[in-house]
Amino acid sequence: MAKKAKKSGKSGILRNLSAGSLQDDGLADEVVEAVLSDNTLFGEVYDAPLESNDVVRAHAVDAIEKITRLRPDLLAGRLSELCRISLNDEIPMVRWHMAMVLGHLAYREENRDEIRPALLRLLEDPSVFVKSWAIVSLSILGKLYREERGEILEHLSRHQGDPSVAVSSKVRKAARVLSADSEKIPGGWVKSAFVRRALGRSTLT
Repeated sequence: MAKKAKKSGKSGILRNLSAGSLQDDGLADEVVEAVLSDNTLFGEVYDAPLESNDVVRAHAVDAIEKITRLRPDLLAGRLSELCRISLNDEIPMVRWHMAMVLGHLAYREENRDEIRPALLRLLEDPSVFVKSWAIVSLSILGKLYREERGEILEHLSRHQGDPSVAVSSKVRKAARVLSADSEKIPGGWVKSAFVRRALGRSTLT
């Protein structure tokens, strides 16, 4: 049965974000559609990761990640707070979506110095999903900025023997991507329209 969206608008944002559980996206996609149609709603979505309700926080960050693919400008001036949330929230779903958001914001060179240390810390996260998305976003950062590659590769090398096959496999792929300009980054790793444009089609598989 298809999910029935709850009422949109400021009065309905938190109700939509509280739908479902930590095992699903709830009504995050409906929230994304509402914000893209009316940007004034974004403030309430952005404030939701400060809520005490775990499901609201997780679904809010899921929505923020999807919004940022198309409207990264809505996060202007908020990078420091995003990094703090990505490192401190106890819910893995929040941290891995924040790792994705940081990758989306890497297309702006002035963001590099805050994004890099946050992603390197997320690379040490106990969650396989958080690690995996940190690897993806670090790959994006390194592919965009050659001078970042040495440090990123050094940190990735420490995870070549990760007990998770998914993580160790992704580390090997990321190492290949960053070791040569001719190596293309998987297109599925790059979900931001702005990052795709910055990388150029020839850089993507």
